[in-house]
Amino acid sequence: MRRYVHLALILLLAGAAGAVDKTGLFHIGGRAGFWAPQGDFNDAVSPDGYVGLSVGIGFAEAWSIVLSGAYDFGGANKDFFDSAFEEAHEDFEPEYGMWEAHFGLRWNLTPRSRFDPFVEVGAGYFDFPCYKGLDDDGDGYAEYLDTELDPELGGAYGAYIAVGGEYFTDSYLSLEFEIAYDAVFNFPVPRRITESDQDLRYYFYEEQLLHNLDFGIGVNLYF
Repeated sequence: MRRYVHLALILLLAGAAGAVDKTGLFHIGGRAGFWAPQGDFNDAVSPDGYVGLSVGIGFAEAWSIVLSGAYDFGGANKDFFDSAFEEAHEDFEPEYGMWEAHFGLRWNLTPRSRFDPFVEVGAGYFDFPCYKGLDDDGDGYAEYLDTELDPELGGAYGAYIAVGGEYFTDSYLSLEFEIAYDAVFNFPVPRRITESDQDLRYYFYEEQLLHNLDFGIGVNLYF
């Protein structure tokens, strides 16, 4: 056991030689990962990957401000949307992806080490495409969804917390991983009501608290 402790101390000291003081430094980086929304949202849209960018600046040795944006790919749940767009033209391809943006405060736990774990908290904005309902029967229920987006729905704000770490390959380049949780308030979740006795289906959007998990990796360039 003592041998492993000594080895860990040697690696830590070696890592410090490549450490970066982030004070006053900017970074820009690319990100990719997987988003996994929880609850009713998964009845309609399948989790998928995402790609994005992040920029930031260190304003103190252990503190940074980070702004990031991403596009979350989403696939339709065919069982949910099987009759939603029956009235649409044949070449219509509905959009299920979601744009998201985060503004966060990052606490760098070991800013002078080659490996620097962090905790980040902040706010976010999420934009999901919502389509207008078509009520052919005039009964107040939408039997189908239109190809036209509903401008009154789609955007929602949230808060998030993330944990992760950066490993500096040298003084200006780092590899990053991150696990994040988003709580998105009043998010428009696609819903469907099925009347089995009449074989009818009604589509609508219900505002809910959306719980979302992100698992991401990235590369950052410091200057």
